[in-house]
Amino acid sequence: MRQDVLNLEPTIVETFEGKTSLEETIFTADGQPTANYSGESYVGYDWGVIKASQVRVEDNKMILSMDKRSTPKIFKGSPDKERWWDVGWARTRGKVEFANGAVEVRSRGAMHPGFWVGEWTRMVNGALDGEIDFKEMFNRPGDSPKPGALQEDADGKLHNRYKTTVHFNYANKVSVGEFSPITPAKLDTEFHTYGFLKTDEEIIFYFEREEVFRVTRKGREAAWDAAFPKGEKMYLLECIQAGSEYYGQPPASNPDHLEYEIDQVTVWNFDN
Repeated sequence: MRQDVLNLEPTIVETFEGKTSLEETIFTADGQPTANYSGESYVGYDWGVIKASQVRVEDNKMILSMDKRSTPKIFKGSPDKERWWDVGWARTRGKVEFANGAVEVRSRGAMHPGFWVGEWTRMVNGALDGEIDFKEMFNRPGDSPKPGALQEDADGKLHNRYKTTVHFNYANKVSVGEFSPITPAKLDTEFHTYGFLKTDEEIIFYFEREEVFRVTRKGREAAWDAAFPKGEKMYLLECIQAGSEYYGQPPASNPDHLEYEIDQVTVWNFDN
């Protein structure tokens, strides 16, 4: 992380210390049930069922989990997929939002096939496609992956590393991304810090406060300005995906319960 940022007082430091419910934190879980709705939801590109009960605060940590269901869920809007895994998603929307700033998240998580951890931003204005993925851990291909995923695994790209990506346009699949360097750090059992810095001109990704990748506005002004208009705010999203159509779905041999833990989130809001 840039030293000039570290010299600033953080806007928010969420340590989860002494907290017992998600409502006390900067996060809100997706999949909240109501009187007439189970709250269960899904995304089209994995095999998960998003439920609020898959996110909890315990022992000074926020814990997102993936659990094997006793029976699969089939959504009307996704009739071709039997979804065998409940997963957790948590957002800071409505609590922590900013257009420019820096973020650090300390986390660790299981590394099993099809257990996909995401640390992202999304735009508050849902019509905008700007997205910053400052940590995506695909871990290992699951069942029925695409050939390219198997090649990535064979090439070592998925071995104890993660990917950073900036998305500009979903429909046209306009994005820029890069895998982090392979690290001797134990990403599954040890807490490590993943971060990014975003201004109107650049996005810089960090691992343990060391730069790993940089994307600039220069040379892609039209795409940047359409995805990240000046002043438009974003929020943080922490999630687990049950595989993907590219990397394959979690195999039945996976443990029935897997966890991803976060023990600190630091935000510097440059808008103030």
